[in-house]
This record gives sequence, C-alpha cells and structure tokens, in this order.
Amino acid sequence: MNIAGIIIGFMLILILNYRDVNLGLSIILGAIIGGLLSGIDLLRLPQILFFTLREYTTIRLALMMILISGLGYILEQNDDLNIMVNSFLKIFSSSKPLIVLFPSLIATLSVPGGAILSAPMVDKSGDAIELSYANKTASNLFYRHIFFLVYPLYPSLIVAADLFDVHELSLIKYNIFITLVGLVVAYFIFFYDNDSKVSAEKNEVNIEYFQEIKQILLSLSPIIIVLVLSLIFNVEFVISLFIATIWGFFRYLYKQRRDYKIIYNYFTNGINYNLVAVIIGVMIFKNIVEVSGFSSIIANMLNQIGLPLIMIIPVLGLVVSFFLGSNIAALGILAPIFIPLFPAGNLAPYLSFLFISTYIGYNLSPIHLCLVLTKEYFDIGYFETYSKLVMPFAAMLFAAIFQFIYLS
Repeated sequence: MNIAGIIIGFMLILILNYRDVNLGLSIILGAIIGGLLSGIDLLRLPQILFFTLREYTTIRLALMMILISGLGYILEQNDDLNIMVNSFLKIFSSSKPLIVLFPSLIATLSVPGGAILSAPMVDKSGDAIELSYANKTASNLFYRHIFFLVYPLYPSLIVAADLFDVHELSLIKYNIFITLVGLVVAYFIFFYDNDSKVSAEKNEVNIEYFQEIKQILLSLSPIIIVLVLSLIFNVEFVISLFIATIWGFFRYLYKQRRDYKIIYNYFTNGINYNLVAVIIGVMIFKNIVEVSGFSSIIANMLNQIGLPLIMIIPVLGLVVSFFLGSNIAALGILAPIFIPLFPAGNLAPYLSFLFISTYIGYNLSPIHLCLVLTKEYFDIGYFETYSKLVMPFAAMLFAAIFQFIYLS
C-alpha cells in the first residue's frame, strides 16, 4: 500500500487545490492521508509532524517566507518595483529580457523557494507586455532553474558529478544542447502571443542613462544587499533578508516623513502567512515520503522488470524526483542503482540523461517550493501552470533522449 497511499496523497493535493482549498492546508491533508494509506502507524504520524515543526530546515524556510513576502510588500509600498521596471524599460525598450534576468539573478542565491523573491519583479515586467498569470508563473519558475544545468556552482550538479566521479564540466558539456532547446521552446510558449505587443517605446531623444541606472540601483538596493551579504560575505540568508528589510523600512520612513503605520501594516497585510503554511505542508509531505520508503520501492520494482536503460533512466528520474520534490535527494537515492549499470568509460552522457530526468521531475513536482510559492503568489492553479511548462520540459526530455541515443 506504500505506493498507492503516497500517490493518493499527491492526487488529493491537486484535487483540493483545484477546488480552491488553501494550498498549505491541501498539502498538509494530502500528507496526513497519504501517510496513513501508505502504512505509516497512526502513532508514528504525530511524531513526524512534531519533528517537522521543530526541524531546523522548516523553521529557517518559514522565517525566509515571512521576510521575503514582507520585503516584497515594502518594495511595493516604496514604489520600487514600478520605478525599477520603468527605468529598465527605458534602457532596454522591452521587458522580455527582464523576465529572464530577474529569476536568473535571484537563482544565484541557491536557496529553497527563492523564486518567490523574483515573482514581484516578473509580475511588474510581465504587465508591460500583458503577459498572462500562467505565463508569468511559468517564466518565473523556468528561468530560475534553466541555467542551473550549466552552472558549475549548482549543488545538485556538484553532487551528481561527485557521486558518479565525473568532472562537472563534462556533465555541463552534455547539458548545453538540452538547455538551448529548452530556452528556444520556452520563448515561443511564454511570449509568442505577446510578440506584437509593444512594452515601451524607447525615447530616442534624451534618455538620461546615468539617472535611470541610479534609479535602478536605488530601487533594487534591498535585493542587492541580500545578494552581496549572502554571496560575497557568506552571511546567513535569513539575516541578510532581515538587514535588507530594515533598510527597506528606513527608506520608506525617510520618503514618507516617518509614517510608522508601515510597521503595523507589515505584520497585518505585508506578510503572506499562507506561504508559511505551504512550507510546513511541503516539509511534512517530504518527510512522510521518505519514511514510507516510496522511492526505494519504485526503484527496486523498475529495476527488477529488466527494462532497457533508455526507459529506466527517465522513468526513475522523473518519478523519484517528482515525488520527493528534490533534485539532489533523487540523485542521492538513484546513484547506488545506476552506478553499476553505467559504463565506466563513458559515464557523462548517461549521467546527463539521468540529471535532466531528475531535473524535470523536480521542477514539475507539486511540492517543489519554487513551483508552489510562485503559483501561490500569482494565485493560479497547478493545471494552468503545467499547461505552460509541459512543452519546454517535454522538448528538453526528447532532446536528452536524442543525445543519449546518439552519444551513448
């Protein structure tokens, strides 16, 4: 019953959310029912729930969501997002590069659920070309993760290379073609209907570039503070967010002549407490899936069937990462299965195929933090989001299969 229970739990999440039940509550209910149906003892379940609530990762992620959503509120109150996007548009004359740039820039932080930080920027940039909420959601998720396939500092890529004793650059070499295919297909899916819409007319007379750049840097200053403290000085991400929030408050109070109501409004209207519930639900489900042994059962089952690698690799990669909602965890679980099956002298194309499969399953997972938080921000359903993401990821998977057949 382990497999059926977890699958039912996942389906319940999708159905409840489709019925407009709060996403955090949907995930928590799906986790509890899925856990019970998968054979987890009724007395063990409260232990898992208690462990999740006091787990360092859960507490840290919950604090991150409080600070990130609150920081977005302060940026909105300072009119920073409008100023920043308008200044960018005067320089670039199109918001499409911004929709790619913002999620990719925030991705350098490599923190779980970081897509929520770029969501307001994508939202404002997308408004300039009347981008739909579904396309905004898909863009924020896709462009946050696509460059991870060729980013040498991506933790999952480093772990995969270490597990299979392959140099990171060898894996990246095989990921380049698949990345390009994804970028091309995503552009046509996300922006095709908006190609005829002009985002802004570039002023050919006198654009004061220095002034516009100054406006951009000032409006982006809270985000810059987070990036600099986290990436350069290795300050804990939560502390970096807290410092950026204090700076945001200071700027607001300076501009609004000490209107201290912002502090009360920050806690009552600014913080998105639903995101905290989503975090708790995701962590509960993740722990229940791990306790149930679901991933190992699926892996052993497919391994015993005796299917060829070209079928086993994508099926296991997609299924395990989809249910775990973690690329790095899926690779860790699958490595012992595939290491003896991959040819020692030609590992890179095999590993690339597995890496792409786990990457896609992870991105589409209903408990992938970036997906659920972005979807929650734009208030859009899973199915509308999947309808935009399925084509780019399907194209990437077919490209990976083609490359595997040609090079393996």
